[in-house]
Amino acid sequence: MDDDCLIELPEDFRETLQLLFDSGSKVSLIVDNGGWERAEGFIQSVAFSDPQKSIVLDNGTVIDIAGIAAVNGLFKRGCICC
Repeated sequence: MDDDCLIELPEDFRETLQLLFDSGSKVSLIVDNGGWERAEGFIQSVAFSDPQKSIVLDNGTVIDIAGIAAVNGLFKRGCICC
């Protein structure tokens, strides 16, 4: 496996997602919902204090942060990406 696409994260992508939300940058996600799915768009809102931490994309898609495997090509350690 190629380690170039792996990063060490505390437990999720909260800081990265917050930075992308604050800057208005587009996000490209891979989400594990029992199988990997792609999601893209601009983050409309972030909810890090809710019991189920989530983001909402500009198309209305609500994504549970715990299910995010990759943000803009960077995968959580333990995810097979290559």
